[in-house]
Amino acid sequence: MQDSDEESEEFTEALVYIGFNRVSAKAIVAQGFTSPLTLLTVSEDSLSEMTRQVARNNPRQGVNFPFVSVNLLKGFRHWTASQIRCGLDANSEDFSRAKAEEAVDRMQEEKKLLDGMDAMTPRKPEVLKNLSLWVKWWESWDNYIHHFRAEARCPLSYLHGAHTAVTNEVRDVEYEDLDDHLVNNTVLEGQHFAIDNKRYYAEFKSYISDGPGWTFIKHFDAKKDGRGAVLALRKQCEGESANMTIKAKAYAKLGASQFTGHRRNWTFQHYVQAHQEAHAELELVGEAVPETKKVQDFLANIKDPTLQMGVTHCFGEPEKLKSFESCQQYLSTLATTTRAYKDAGSAARSVSSASTGTGSKSSGGKGTKRKGGKKQTNTKGYSNEEWWAMSDSERAAVVKARKEAGGKGKKKAKKDRQASVSGVDSGDGNGDGNAPAPAPASANAGDQFGRRAHSGGSGNRSGGNANSD
Repeated sequence: MQDSDEESEEFTEALVYIGFNRVSAKAIVAQGFTSPLTLLTVSEDSLSEMTRQVARNNPRQGVNFPFVSVNLLKGFRHWTASQIRCGLDANSEDFSRAKAEEAVDRMQEEKKLLDGMDAMTPRKPEVLKNLSLWVKWWESWDNYIHHFRAEARCPLSYLHGAHTAVTNEVRDVEYEDLDDHLVNNTVLEGQHFAIDNKRYYAEFKSYISDGPGWTFIKHFDAKKDGRGAVLALRKQCEGESANMTIKAKAYAKLGASQFTGHRRNWTFQHYVQAHQEAHAELELVGEAVPETKKVQDFLANIKDPTLQMGVTHCFGEPEKLKSFESCQQYLSTLATTTRAYKDAGSAARSVSSASTGTGSKSSGGKGTKRKGGKKQTNTKGYSNEEWWAMSDSERAAVVKARKEAGGKGKKKAKKDRQASVSGVDSGDGNGDGNAPAPAPASANAGDQFGRRAHSGGSGNRSGGNANSD
């Protein structure tokens, strides 16, 4: 442990490094700031107020507080806080002007991040009602909690990180952005952790307490241990048995997902999304699927004839075979373009039919014919090529016409059967509703056979009554 006088002197030298003259540096020390840790006893705004107050009280002693130096003093405070949150020592001898300038840049970046987070409203996850939906729910939760920042000045998602200690290997990693650096380098102890851990628990509990997951975390309720609660539930839902179930479902989804053509409730984008979700589920449980395998499964289940040329192209393009994203983007564009072209062609045929009066069975558009000057939908059979060459609206019209035609035929057949049994006209205009009852059978039963049966129904060649005298 450093001697207080020695520590005070080192702190004074650090103040000189960031631009204060020695008189001003000693004036700051005289206010009780004798080490980097003492800077954490006040806020950044309080530091600004302190320098103004000291300057007013010492107008003739050469005390001067340049604006840039005051800003670097705030950077000194930020650097100290960051060192503590990352489990590192904060000594004056380890500080420099360059580190102060870097700390100021981080302060400004953090402010922009906070302003950006405040400007957008994160989408809240649903209450977890079924543990089998854990994988998808966790993605939503992770994105949601990442939005919040508290005492550690970084996303609260640092609390459910896999690491338990910040090692030198972790510190030496080159991270893509400041958030990644903070999430991975913030230690899970200290005042910042105690405050953030309770905040995390309160938020987590609100989405778990009304579902089956509450059983696994309720014993953390007394201490409000957010990290303990979330790790316990993750272990339950992402354990070996759970992982096997997740893998089986994901692979089943990949096998069952097919694209045979555009449907109202199953577009090509739905097909892509099904594969992406299955890949994400597998990756979450440590089953990373190779890119070439993703692409092969994706292409194998595309059965739409209009996309087969694109599928063949992807099989012959090494770059697309190595990248699922590249492959799906290419085919998504092709599917959209093909769809738009087909719809445009359908619209053009409709306009042509309306303007020329054509549309007869011999010269009309696909799937239509005319009867009595009225356009009707053709219910004949179509080959696979003819069927898929039609637009969705044309196919829908054929299906509707077939249903209507089938329904009318069934109703008429039922009426005819009833009429034949009762002897009453079916009402379809083909029979006489006033027809007399059938005549009684002839007394001579033999008249219905032989030559008399073919003599005009009269019973004799002269056309007279067979029973006359």
